[in-house]
Amino acid sequence: MSELDFSNLTWETWWMLLSAGMVLVGFVGRQLVHLAVGARTIAAKGDTAPRYSPAEEQLLAARNANRAFKAEVERRALGTRLGRLFFYLLLLGLAAHAGFWVYAATMMQG
Repeated sequence: MSELDFSNLTWETWWMLLSAGMVLVGFVGRQLVHLAVGARTIAAKGDTAPRYSPAEEQLLAARNANRAFKAEVERRALGTRLGRLFFYLLLLGLAAHAGFWVYAATMMQG
């Protein structure tokens, strides 16, 4: 197995790799925050939040099942610092990645 030489990578390659990495970290972090917030919401006793229903998950299509619960988890997740951090990291990574591909497309034409 040959060793990778990172000193030969151009700044465009780093732009692509880092923006894709930001999207990945933002997405995975966001999913973990949603998992933690959702579990906390399900476990809360006497909470006024909509309740999770396993029967709805079985009977309805995935996007229609437990809509009120999912909306509440989203609201609570974006209310946390970590949730906002991963959300904005995901958006920044997507914007940087889209910017890279626009740049790459214009460079291929000229």
